Amino acid sequence: EKLIRELKEENERLKSLVGGGSVPGGAGGADAEKIRAEYEEQLQATKLMMEEMAKSWEQKIKEAEENDASQGEDDERWKTTCHLKNLNEDPLLTGNIKHAFVEDTKLKVGRNSKDNPPEVVLGGLGILAEHCFLEMRGGTCSVIPGSDTSAKTMVNGKQINGPMELENHDRILFGNHNYFLFVDPEEIGGEEFDWEYAMKEVHKDQVALYSGGALSEEDKKLKEEAEQKLKEEQQKIEAEKQRVEEEFKAKEAKMREELEMAGGDPEVLKKIKELEAELQKERQESEDLMKDKEGQLEEEQKKLMERYDQGNIKKDIEHRAQRDLEEKLTNVIVKINELHEICAVLKQPNGFEPYIQLESTA
Repeated sequence: EKLIRELKEENERLKSLVGGGSVPGGAGGADAEKIRAEYEEQLQATKLMMEEMAKSWEQKIKEAEENDASQGEDDERWKTTCHLKNLNEDPLLTGNIKHAFVEDTKLKVGRNSKDNPPEVVLGGLGILAEHCFLEMRGGTCSVIPGSDTSAKTMVNGKQINGPMELENHDRILFGNHNYFLFVDPEEIGGEEFDWEYAMKEVHKDQVALYSGGALSEEDKKLKEEAEQKLKEEQQKIEAEKQRVEEEFKAKEAKMREELEMAGGDPEVLKKIKELEAELQKERQESEDLMKDKEGQLEEEQKKLMERYDQGNIKKDIEHRAQRDLEEKLTNVIVKINELHEICAVLKQPNGFEPYIQLESTA
């Protein structure tokens, strides 16, 4: 109320100055007109302030509710629409930019252009005027390369060379810096990825090339092959168990048939009981043998994992050192890739490559 009262007093003062025909200091001519114009501007600004201050709390609450409702409608839209959302190094900025897919529509992605603007505007290094396209057909969303094969568009760390169907939480890189996450609201759950994961995924092959990570991939392949052999052995044991069980069932069926034919003959009944006891013994021995084989297989699998852990995966301190090296390499490779892109734009030769120098600790 005090502020409104002061504004009213200021408003009356300005009105008297503007309407009075004179200005302070006795200025005249052009100077007087200039001062009077300034007073009129101040008067208009004061009126607007008074109108804003005079709004009732009910009006302000109503406006706030309308804004919240509008925002809520926008949030509801993304809950039912397949879209891309940006990934940013700053988590607070992640998800602030969204691009919706439209059924039976092909959206162009590229740099802004007055003559032929794209539906999805991106900027930064490596973005071409017609970079690629986003398409949705029959509920399936895809990324389609543009006509220029030099355009860098990667899905889950791999460059695309043709139309690529997207799955929930796929990571897409346009150019050098535009990271996005594909979101399909109909797919519930699943791991959600951040900017750091997407960035490292894009550069992991280059990092492996310089850090020796390729050897780790080879070790992983050997481990998978060994596990496959163990799996095959397990399948053989299961098949053998099934064969033996079928044999026992056949023998039991034959004994029941002989028992029916015996007609109460004591000698035959005695013989059948002996055969039944022998069959039970064979079954137990077979089960014990299968358990031994399974135990041996589990032991081999355990030894395999121990050999893999001790021989192929680096020890804890080495693993930390490797991780630190890969972190630094990733940052260097990102910068080098930017230099390559800048050189390409400027049509200048480039020969930048990562260089690792090992220092002796002796």
